[in-house]
Amino acid sequence: MSVRSALLGLLAARPKHGYELLKHFAPGSDLGDLYHLEMGQMYALLHRMEGDELVEAELIAQGTRPPRKVYHLSQRGRTAFHDWVTTPVRKVRDLRIEFLLKLYFARQIGRVPALSLVVAQIAVCHEEMERLDDARRSAPEEFARLVYASRLGRARGVLEWLESCRRELEVDRGEGPAETGTIGTGLGDPAKEAS
Repeated sequence: MSVRSALLGLLAARPKHGYELLKHFAPGSDLGDLYHLEMGQMYALLHRMEGDELVEAELIAQGTRPPRKVYHLSQRGRTAFHDWVTTPVRKVRDLRIEFLLKLYFARQIGRVPALSLVVAQIAVCHEEMERLDDARRSAPEEFARLVYASRLGRARGVLEWLESCRRELEVDRGEGPAETGTIGTGLGDPAKEAS
């Protein structure tokens, strides 16, 4: 779901055609450092997303050149993006790509939404650490305890990184999007925005 959601996030800012979307996943770009997306893969995703009524496409005439297909979010797509970007991931392993994508888009919206996401993720990480520690202590075999200890160590490292993200976001340097910035029509409650 993460790449589909990332496409929704890119379209939340404004409608875009395929090449505009693809350049965000090019090597060396912000999202390209997280995920490499091929053109055929992207168009297949957009086609499915169109079928799922998350995006709508419009053909735009270009004079003598073939018409360009421009994609924009449907209300359903806006709601799906909002739900995705405001929900922390449940598994520590999903922080590597999924959470970083969410943080990228939350930061595009503003410092407050990004900070809210990080704080929620910290809470989930604490819950996961408790679960792992309980499993480690109750594991009947030494090897199982070592496996849980390894996972617990990774979760501690992630928690340390999340805490540094929280501290970074709490410092207002007056840079980037406004404190309560928005993408498109904003990421308040999409149902309220539709009215």
